[in-house]
Amino acid sequence: MTVLTQFSPIQIRKNIFQLSKVDKNQRDATLAKKIRLGRTKMEALVQNVLCPFAIEVPLKKLKYPINLPFSLSTDASNKGNRKLFPLAVRFFDLEKGAKDYLLDFYEEPDETSESIFNTILRAIENFGLDIQNITAFGADNASVNYGKNCSVYEKLLKKKPSIIKANCNCHVLHNTAKHSLKLLKYDVETLVIKVFNEFSISAKRITELKDCFEFVQQDFHNVLRHISVRWLSLYTAVDRLILNWSAIKIYFLKKGKNNCDRIIWKFIKDQVDGLSKQLTLSECYIWFVHHILSVFQKSILMLEKKNLNATDVFDIMNDLRNQISNRKNDEFFGITVTTRLNGLTLTEKNEFKTSALLTYQRAIDYLEKWFNFESSPFKLFTCLKLHNKIPSIMELSILAKCIGIQVNENELYDEINLLKLMPDNVLNNCELTSSEKWIKFFQMSSVEVPNLKIIVRYVYSVPCSNAFVERIFSHMNGLWTEERNRLGVDTVKAELVIQNNLLFSCSEFFDFVKDQTDLLAAARLCTKYKFKK
Repeated sequence: MTVLTQFSPIQIRKNIFQLSKVDKNQRDATLAKKIRLGRTKMEALVQNVLCPFAIEVPLKKLKYPINLPFSLSTDASNKGNRKLFPLAVRFFDLEKGAKDYLLDFYEEPDETSESIFNTILRAIENFGLDIQNITAFGADNASVNYGKNCSVYEKLLKKKPSIIKANCNCHVLHNTAKHSLKLLKYDVETLVIKVFNEFSISAKRITELKDCFEFVQQDFHNVLRHISVRWLSLYTAVDRLILNWSAIKIYFLKKGKNNCDRIIWKFIKDQVDGLSKQLTLSECYIWFVHHILSVFQKSILMLEKKNLNATDVFDIMNDLRNQISNRKNDEFFGITVTTRLNGLTLTEKNEFKTSALLTYQRAIDYLEKWFNFESSPFKLFTCLKLHNKIPSIMELSILAKCIGIQVNENELYDEINLLKLMPDNVLNNCELTSSEKWIKFFQMSSVEVPNLKIIVRYVYSVPCSNAFVERIFSHMNGLWTEERNRLGVDTVKAELVIQNNLLFSCSEFFDFVKDQTDLLAAARLCTKYKFKK
């Protein structure tokens, strides 16, 4: 956008050449500083030219030369008293693999399933897409999205019975962790919140805490805030609490019981001077919560990866279940706790073990309740991983029936045999994702493989979590700040669409846009600034 109005192509090439040896991010910032556009003109270019173009990019791939299968994802978030919804799609591109794109971002005060469903239908119609090509519906696990009676998913099922229920597995793990820790005798989550509140607004208390850090000869680290609705922000908060625990204990012991919050005092009342290396019963609970949350945290980070595919979801969820089950069977509560349990009294030791084992079992039960390990379609998707193994004709036939697509099984058998000709350095390459392996196979294949393509396109369009949509809200908060509080929803939508659909640096955008004649013509107009195809 900026290169179209301020510089000639010769000047831009000169700038890019001069900056070629500079760091990429610094180079972009240097180019951006030279941009001088009026607010009205900039707003018109962003809303009427670049935003429609950024939406047209994924739509062209979805509709031409064939209609590709795609999934829909949405969520709701508040900005003050406004309720906002993004609408994202995911599909498999034979050149770039599985990609997520933002198509719409709108305000809707009515958060009922009927309203959300009708808005989705209107959007599909306006974009020229077919509801029969939807493979899955992704959202958080609220009842308005996935309830049994009158949810958005149930309404979509009436339009297309084979739509997959793509629950947000990050939310499932987050809720599993919170649910499993509820019955512990010591409430570590409340402890974290109380400790943060003690120091969050008082400079005097922070100064006193820093003196405690000097006493224990430890570097000062800020106490972190825990937000209950964030995906396991509790882990990072507990991790920091443990790092600061020696100084924090001394601080509250100095205050005494009468000046200390009763929840905090419950955790430190058995301390003599705060310097003992032996864990008390309450400290065993802190370390145990830290240990079990670290297991969940690793799984969530894997589910949040941008290059994760639906073929990997089942293994991540099953590995998590196995890790928890192994810890329960082996009575392992983290090495710090397990090696120091003998320092407790027999009564305290038995009390802790009973509580910790119950926590493990509650986690397994809750996980199995919200993720169908036995008949989940994600379990069938694993045959497409291409991890040292070629899928069999039976596996693909069962998969095709499960997702409701028609294939020619005789032709599919011959196509599978072509997979066996893949070089070992591709098939056994652990650095390549399964999506990248399929791209290489389709590029190397000299024979058309239509049945494999339709299966792969369908499966890899299914979202693994709602992480992409959640990132939209993070981007929204980053650009819709208090300093920019007069932004309208249309402007916010335009910036979000451009930010998430056109992933270019300044120089890359110049190389890309110079051949886009329609976009250049729209940007040069002096009146409407409309991009039309």
